[in-house]
Amino acid sequence: MRTNKVFLGIAGLCFVLWGRASGAATFDVDRFDDTAAATACTAAANDCSLRGAIIAANGNFLTDTINLQSGTYTLSVASTCDGDFGSANGDLDIVDDVAINGSTTGQTIIDGGDIDRVFDLLLQTPGAFVATFNDLTIRNGTAMIGTSVCSPGAEGGGIRVGSNTAAELNRVLVVSNNASNGGGVRAIGNITMINSTVSGNVASGDGGGVAAESGSDFRNVTITANSAGGDAGGLLMTTDAGTINVRNSIIAGNTDTSGGNNPDCGNFLSAGTITSEGFNLIGNNSECTPGFITATGDQIGTPAAPINPQLGPLANNGGPTNTHLPLTGSRAIDLANPAGCFSNDANNGSALTVDQRSFTRPLDGDLDGNARCDVGAVEVGCGNGVVETTEGCDDGNAADGDGCTAECVLESCGDGTVQSPEGCDDGNTDDGDGCNANCILETCGNGAVDAGEDCDDGNTVNTDACTNACLSSACGDGFVQGAEDCDDGNTDDGDGCSATCTDEVVLLGDGGCGLIQDGRSERFPAVVMILLMSLAVVATLSLNRRA
Repeated sequence: MRTNKVFLGIAGLCFVLWGRASGAATFDVDRFDDTAAATACTAAANDCSLRGAIIAANGNFLTDTINLQSGTYTLSVASTCDGDFGSANGDLDIVDDVAINGSTTGQTIIDGGDIDRVFDLLLQTPGAFVATFNDLTIRNGTAMIGTSVCSPGAEGGGIRVGSNTAAELNRVLVVSNNASNGGGVRAIGNITMINSTVSGNVASGDGGGVAAESGSDFRNVTITANSAGGDAGGLLMTTDAGTINVRNSIIAGNTDTSGGNNPDCGNFLSAGTITSEGFNLIGNNSECTPGFITATGDQIGTPAAPINPQLGPLANNGGPTNTHLPLTGSRAIDLANPAGCFSNDANNGSALTVDQRSFTRPLDGDLDGNARCDVGAVEVGCGNGVVETTEGCDDGNAADGDGCTAECVLESCGDGTVQSPEGCDDGNTDDGDGCNANCILETCGNGAVDAGEDCDDGNTVNTDACTNACLSSACGDGFVQGAEDCDDGNTDDGDGCSATCTDEVVLLGDGGCGLIQDGRSERFPAVVMILLMSLAVVATLSLNRRA
């Protein structure tokens, strides 16, 4: 879908004159297929593919924006080896400033379908340009000699950055791409990678993950699980002069299949330098030196003692891309620059406040009470809302009393912390000590039958079926309740309260007759006595007659 776009009237003439349209444009891609019918990129619904958006942006010569939905965009228009600059077939050629944004609410994947590389940055007219990629995955690009990929060379399976151009990757995964050189990325121009991962790429020649030249920067990047048949399975410096800067990054766990011992990084002509800006983790420095210049905080492995970064498999650990999560005990956790992770070479610019997943950084990953950035693209630690391997829970905050502690330990009955819906927590799961095994306060009348109680009807009324001591009511228990006239604590007759807890008529000590009622003796009035005696005489005569 095209918005705020002014097209050049005569495209060919404008190319010759280096003409520019009058305004930058935003393209909201609304279809996932890769066909000629989707390349017009008009304002109509369901009429703008990724290829169509790039073609339109290439014709504008301003910094346009392409917004992608979550989902997979697979390239299917096979290359015709015509070296086109307009993305009509094969890879997606970019010839002008553009920002391509993936979704931040789901995963956005651009899949090359192994028909060609995925992106090719080509300088078409004088003047450098920058292509920026945010929050997306670039995968399954192929740029190999002997395939249908003909021009401009067999380099950079995921991205090829041409001379006098530049690419910036923020929170991007480059994975499962293939090329003769630079399996994932080949940068002849400059490339800057921040909070990004290069993993699972293969070069039949050199630079399995990245092959780059002077002026490139890597900041909080993870380069792992890549392979090269020649030099440098991870990162290759390809020029004979200049420098590549690396900071707070992991280059480890890569391999070469040539029989050499240069898995992680290499210097093609041994004259350029890979310069550390500090706090990197290099698994094996065999071919990194003398080109790799170490700095404060670097952890450098050797062929005799390589460093295992202890990263989990590439997986959905939250965020817009898959990532490698540092595992418990990883030497990446809390070992980046203690002053913070920064986006510029001087370590004094804007701080990196999120990782590749857009989760907060820094966090206290080793639970020593100090929040410090992790080395690499991913920040682990309590409070990011994701339950990681070192945690029992993570509710996205650093507060106790809400079911998950500030140290990401699951709060439960018996841990000594009262949290909803608990009524108490005395640090154990015993009954009968005032707080029961379910962390319910033991009190008669709370509606729960606690230890020592026969019943609990939710009140402390003494005249119903459950006494105010939470004992089941019964004649002889000493409590007058229900249909009872009395209850003297026993089930004896003749003591004023019968065995069925009814009042009894008894002789009083002075020879009179009285009633024990509610535990009190009451002498009958004379008229009552006469009536009672008369009834007794009548009853006796009646019995005699029957006899």
